[in-house]
Amino acid sequence: MINLIMCEFGSERQNAGKAELPAERLEPTLSSMVKYFPDLRLTIYTDCLKDFATGSVPTEVKTVSPHFDKEHPRYGWRCTNYYRAVGLLESTAEIAVYMDSDLKVISDRVRTLIPLTQRFGLCLSANPRMLVSIDGAKGQDSDYVIDEDESLGTGFAMNTTPISFATGNERMRKLLKCYLDMCDRRSTVAMWRAIWKSGIHPYLLPFQWCVCTSHIGIENPIVLHVGQRKVAKYYSKPANLAPKQKRRRIHLNPFRRRHRTR
Repeated sequence: MINLIMCEFGSERQNAGKAELPAERLEPTLSSMVKYFPDLRLTIYTDCLKDFATGSVPTEVKTVSPHFDKEHPRYGWRCTNYYRAVGLLESTAEIAVYMDSDLKVISDRVRTLIPLTQRFGLCLSANPRMLVSIDGAKGQDSDYVIDEDESLGTGFAMNTTPISFATGNERMRKLLKCYLDMCDRRSTVAMWRAIWKSGIHPYLLPFQWCVCTSHIGIENPIVLHVGQRKVAKYYSKPANLAPKQKRRRIHLNPFRRRHRTR
């Protein structure tokens, strides 16, 4: 059994603000995960007293005190960035997975997240901006300053959703605790700083694990970031979800030259 961690802060937030997403705050992430992990247990960290539609999924709702200034326009995001790691660290399940509510799992290959996490301890998906310096410069609510980083931002940036954690792995537990110490603003920057400070590097999942706009059409997608409108629109067409079949040219003579000779 895995423990799915989700965070919901701000009583007014709902996915209906984006036309491609369902109105329920936990969707489409929850239902798409339950499809492939029917025995999962859900834990929600929130600051509001609200009935979340979780169906028959065993659910624990943890109402927590605001960790950041509630008047700040990025309050909800900052709390979510912080409590995703709190949830992973507090989980009593063997495998804990944090996911934002605007992700959609579309492949049964998501089940391989369990052996990957058991093997490596902590898994995060690749950030399409790739370089830390680019993510730190373009990402919202970032305080990244390239001159303060000995690597000059040339490290690989990681997304912080999904995150999977083998709770018995003490080395990766140390990394998550270090992340919490760094986490006051943008989560991807905080994760890089924690990796740099601790010298502990989690396993990097390929782009298929969080398909964003820049990787639309990638082969073998597993998790879609449908909170991005172009991703939701493209994959709303069934034909774009089907595996692409490549045509291969067959050469009967393996020694055939493939270029012209004079």
